[in-house]
Amino acid sequence: MAEKNKEELSLDDIQLELAQSLLELKEKCLQPSNGDMRHLYEIKQELYNLINKYSNIANKYIYSTSDL
Repeated sequence: MAEKNKEELSLDDIQLELAQSLLELKEKCLQPSNGDMRHLYEIKQELYNLINKYSNIANKYIYSTSDL
C-alpha cells in the first residue's frame, strides 16, 4: 500500500494499517525468546508505541468529526 498523508487516510485505511501492524507484532510474539528478556521488552515497547500512535490518530479523527 502506498504511503499516504495521515490526513488523507480513510478510517478503513487506518484500521487496515493497524491490523497489519498487529499481525507483524503477532509474528514477533511467536518467535522464541530463548530466555532473553529483551525480546519481551521489545514486544511490550512495540505494543505501547502502537497503542499511543493509534490512540492519537483515533482522537484526532473523533475530534475532527464531532459536533462538540
